[in-house]
Amino acid sequence: MKADLCAAASDIVEKSLDAIFIFHGIMSSGSESNFQLGLRVNVDETRYLLDAMRKICRPDIRVIYPSSQPVYGLPLPEVVDDSAIPTPQCSYGPENVIYETLINDYTRRDFFDGLTLRFQTISVRPGAPTAATSSFLSGMIREPLNGQKCEIPVEDRAFPSWVCTPKTLVSNLPYSVTLSTANILSHIRQINLPGILVTVQDMMDALVSVGGRDKL
Repeated sequence: MKADLCAAASDIVEKSLDAIFIFHGIMSSGSESNFQLGLRVNVDETRYLLDAMRKICRPDIRVIYPSSQPVYGLPLPEVVDDSAIPTPQCSYGPENVIYETLINDYTRRDFFDGLTLRFQTISVRPGAPTAATSSFLSGMIREPLNGQKCEIPVEDRAFPSWVCTPKTLVSNLPYSVTLSTANILSHIRQINLPGILVTVQDMMDALVSVGGRDKL
């Protein structure tokens, strides 16, 4: 089913639903290059969709929305946890913060039971490169193994990223539907998903280990 969420969000929402994953969006570099499109898709469409759920769905429905690491910018604390203050440095970050806040407020008002999951960088993603700024963290492994070139947009090989595998993410998503929120404040529902910290050099070393030095 397809729908313009700004005009017909209620067409894809049903009262019988137990949970909703909201996975539409324009990612980081896409939002940065087209400001108006990023606002429409990531903010306006999300607001219309949340409002449709408020009017149609049961208040106990679990609503899962993916946020991401671009909510954070410099300066970063030594340890980034759920309490770290967002300081976004790209348009995608504030758009994330806006719908995180909306989900918190809709949950506080008992319109639904919402969670916002701040995704790590997922590596290695299958398929073609995405519009995410961090897409190279999949491409630098995926493309060489397929005999293709990948441009790494950073020179600092110590550049760190918070990552997890697609398998880890897929196993965590259904868990988020059944996660008890009894001890989570209704107005603070954003959660950083677990992952590991790796550098560009770590990724290059892994490529050599798995694919051979010729792939590097």
